[in-house]
This record gives sequence, structure tokens and C-alpha cells, in this order.
Amino acid sequence: MAHAQVDAVPLILRDQAAGVLTLTLNRGERFNPLSSAMIAALAAELDAIAGDPSVQVVILAAGGKGFCAGHDLEGDARARGRQGVAARASSTSAAG
Repeated sequence: MAHAQVDAVPLILRDQAAGVLTLTLNRGERFNPLSSAMIAALAAELDAIAGDPSVQVVILAAGGKGFCAGHDLEGDARARGRQGVAARASSTSAAG
């Protein structure tokens, strides 16, 4: 399964053995903040295993020193800013 990535690093790591699936939040350097991309990646992983009878237990873990810092407001604001810049550039070039 493809993993959502930030700067070529997967947001969620997946490890499965003997019916136990471990999903690991993989932004430990930032205390694993829940950005929109991280939430989407986690939801995609959970959706993918919802009907998988080989998965009996799901463990949610985190890399680094802390489990999760909470919602990544800064990262989401940066993402919205990039989208806004792209939209403005698109509308400017279309108008010209």
C-alpha cells in the first residue's frame, strides 16, 4: 500500500505480524502532529484494513519522544497558504 508522505518520508509506518497490525505515526521530530495529511493517511490505512480478516488487533504507536502533540495548525496553515498562492498565480496568469 502506498503511504502518504511529507518530503519523501511516509507519515504512517505499517507493520503486520500474526494478526497484529501496528500503525506508527512517523513525524517524531515534531512530536507527530496531526496534520490534515496525517489524518488522511491514518484514515486510509484504517479503511484499507476494515475488511481484512487477517488483522485482529490494531496498535497505534508513534515514533520519537512523544506520542502526539495534537493538531498541526501550523502545517495546515502552510498548506492552505501554498494552495492560496497557487490559486492566485493561476488566476493572474489566466487574466493576463
